[in-house]
Amino acid sequence: MYGAATLTPARRLASAMVNPLIPLVATSSSAACSSARRRSPWWCPLARLTVSDMRLRLVPLTWLVLLTLDWEVTVPDVDLGLDVHHTSLSVADLDAQRAWYQRALGLHEVVAEFQLDELAVRTVVLRSGAGVRLELIERAGASRHRDYADPLDAASTLGFGHWAVSVRDLDTAFAAIVAAGGVEVWPPADAVEPGARFAYVKDPEGNLIELIQPPTR
Repeated sequence: MYGAATLTPARRLASAMVNPLIPLVATSSSAACSSARRRSPWWCPLARLTVSDMRLRLVPLTWLVLLTLDWEVTVPDVDLGLDVHHTSLSVADLDAQRAWYQRALGLHEVVAEFQLDELAVRTVVLRSGAGVRLELIERAGASRHRDYADPLDAASTLGFGHWAVSVRDLDTAFAAIVAAGGVEVWPPADAVEPGARFAYVKDPEGNLIELIQPPTR
């Protein structure tokens, strides 16, 4: 039997998810269903339904919709133990950028450095006292697509747009980074999160850095 009236509630739901018009077969007149069954087991024309037929199918259809929504909001909880390990930044001048990030952001510790002569690649990984790691990579012949004026301009291109770090005192950090050769983009201001503040600067090569002062707890 192809009529949805012969299906259990669970099978009717599964069938309705494949073709939402199946409940129409269960509630339309026998003549309409018979005609529809001859043409296709999955369709019954709306033109054959009477007003009373439409009223009869409101309750089961509503039940199907509500049950389907309940299934959709059930999402398994996945905990991958994610944490930030490091950020990688491609640079034009490794030595200059290394010196600037050590001086301006306090990434003094050198965790690792290596080079691949056959690929003309040099890399250094810096770390701050708080454990923030930044990997700087220089490859001969690398080029930039274009410079971004601010984070909204960067959002016009797909991909990561900026590097965001938290600081204890936004005004002090912002002033120190600009004094060390950073470029002011957006001065300190209130953030969307209540109590938080933020600012944007660029490093000497034009890479965007967001400075965030979290709300006081």
